[in-house]
Amino acid sequence: MDNGVIPQTMAEVNDQVAMLKGRGHEMPVEEVIRETIKRGLQEMFDEKLDGNYYSIQWTADNFDVFSLGHEFEGSIVPNGESFVADFIANAATTWDYLDDQAQKLVGR
Repeated sequence: MDNGVIPQTMAEVNDQVAMLKGRGHEMPVEEVIRETIKRGLQEMFDEKLDGNYYSIQWTADNFDVFSLGHEFEGSIVPNGESFVADFIANAATTWDYLDDQAQKLVGR
């Protein structure tokens, strides 16, 4: 799925789905959104911590955040029904929410 770009909007997600389909990889929009959000959230933590010191894992529809020593740092839950539904409704608000939640866990 990786073309090096993390989609920021639904239009970019749809472009990603079309690109994958063109390469023979069928992937549902919801899966692309989940992967997009996970990659984007990981990038947020990496930037805030100046490196890859926290890892992000899906747990049901939440993200659990772990430190380098595999210590649980906290969870990020969707602002609405689910991260996918939130992203579809308003991608920019979802990114802002995730950034705020990451900031709270980092404590900077």
